[in-house]
Amino acid sequence: MENQTGAQAISLDADVYTAIQDKKYLCLQYRDNLHVLRCKNETECIRWFVAFTSQTQAGPIMEGYCEKMSGRKKKYETRFMRLASDGIMTWYVSDSDTSSSRGSIQLRGVTSAIDRLDNRVVISRIGKRDFKLKFPDSAEANAWLKAFAWYTRHTPLKNSKLRNSAKQ
Repeated sequence: MENQTGAQAISLDADVYTAIQDKKYLCLQYRDNLHVLRCKNETECIRWFVAFTSQTQAGPIMEGYCEKMSGRKKKYETRFMRLASDGIMTWYVSDSDTSSSRGSIQLRGVTSAIDRLDNRVVISRIGKRDFKLKFPDSAEANAWLKAFAWYTRHTPLKNSKLRNSAKQ
């Protein structure tokens, strides 16, 4: 729909997905249409996000500790995980040092499941690689899996600069 100035207008409803990307962009996505608003700063982005999500949907946001299977060492290492509204999960050595991430993955469109051998482990398959996260108990693993499943049902944001590759 276009208004009198020729600009395109979108109807805000539950079919529109809202996310913050790179702390400065507010993304509104309806099917294959992506509208990106550049905010002055992170605070303004959060204000707009809160305003839009009263009429649209946003993905779950979570953070907490778990053990992530290291790709190189093949052993579990404790990591602080943060799942953002754009479906990007980033991990850090601790919650007190989130200035430098150890890696991140885009969960939109990715399939995740509980490990058959250990119900505390969630496995997310990206390409040919499995990301294994071990939580303290099965209830917490299922809570994270439920959040991941929300993103599985949504295609990745267009023009996303993040690729599914991660450091250990």
